[in-house]
Amino acid sequence: MKTNKVKIFYLPFDVGTYLPVTPDNIEEQAKCIFNLPLSDDIVTRLQNIFNLPHHKGDFINKLVRLKIEGLHKEPILVDMEGNVMESKEQVFKFSEQVFSELKDLTVTLEKQRPHDCRYK
Repeated sequence: MKTNKVKIFYLPFDVGTYLPVTPDNIEEQAKCIFNLPLSDDIVTRLQNIFNLPHHKGDFINKLVRLKIEGLHKEPILVDMEGNVMESKEQVFKFSEQVFSELKDLTVTLEKQRPHDCRYK
């Protein structure tokens, strides 16, 4: 469901975890939870990244690192290897360059909004 906000659940891509992080528990396991208006520059950059060319991928259900709600009809999930699930039927993999852009964007977001993150 499209709203006027985008909610992002984020666990750094390079962080290993003892327990698997899955589509069912990413919201609880996320280090940061960001609520951004659709008009935010970060949201525009995210939309651009998800519109870039990509190729076939195999989403890894136990390595989820990013969940985005409100950007598309269904939540978007990204695993720690750059595989993306936009829906059960739509799975793809980012190129290394595009995945690097996404990782840089999430790090920037974390630095800009540290109050939205839990530090242990």
